[in-house]
Amino acid sequence: MKQGIRFFNVDGTVDDYDPVEYFTEGKQYYEFHVLNHFWEVPKRNVKSYEFYPLCEKHGYEDSENINVMSVKFKEWYKNKLRVERYPLPTELQKTKVKYVINVSDEYIPINHSVCMDRGIKYFWFPMDGVSSDIGVNSIFGALQILWIAEKENAEVLLHCHAGANRSPTVADAYYFLRTKAHLMRTISKEDVEFMEKLFVDYKDDGKGFTNSRLLDNIEQGHLPCKIKMEGFLKDLEQYLLKQDEFNFESGLNSIKCENRM
Repeated sequence: MKQGIRFFNVDGTVDDYDPVEYFTEGKQYYEFHVLNHFWEVPKRNVKSYEFYPLCEKHGYEDSENINVMSVKFKEWYKNKLRVERYPLPTELQKTKVKYVINVSDEYIPINHSVCMDRGIKYFWFPMDGVSSDIGVNSIFGALQILWIAEKENAEVLLHCHAGANRSPTVADAYYFLRTKAHLMRTISKEDVEFMEKLFVDYKDDGKGFTNSRLLDNIEQGHLPCKIKMEGFLKDLEQYLLKQDEFNFESGLNSIKCENRM
């Protein structure tokens, strides 16, 4: 029978992993595989754990069990992650966010200064709009900050210039990193017009939905192919999960090499 494992951590959080295979309890780590990825969970961080059954046909958790980690992530993603256009300084003076992540190719010093004065953590990971590589390295950096913000349950303002391509791409990449699924969203008439201008081959299917911006950019050749990009994001999650332990591993380089990027 397929099953998952739920860890009740010392700090009060709960983490779920499924489907789990080859589970072993070592001296220092709980070791197991999830979808061909090897995981190590430090025993010192875990108070207790339990197994839960999965649907045999689909591998999903049975309805009577609640995937706590998934629920918490989706609540944070929906309520705490704001994806917007480039903010005005006056808007930053009123915002309640803890993090600002700028993924546009524009750096406006006054915005950074306002954030510093208000104790807001400001990060700039410049991404190109429509080149053959709009910025895998910048996506890597931005996702690390989103990971930290989610752990803190902190509010984040993620923005580019118009809030229509680069910042949604980063948000969609983080959604895949955490769920291993691509986010589909409702698309407005204005979004259709913007996408038709940005992507020459873009065609609206008339159903009111579009691919994630991540998939749009992959399909248009602005990011590596789908298999490589998904592998990159899966390996990045593994790297982030091990960051509590100090090491000198070159995360970005090793992950890109592993996925031949």
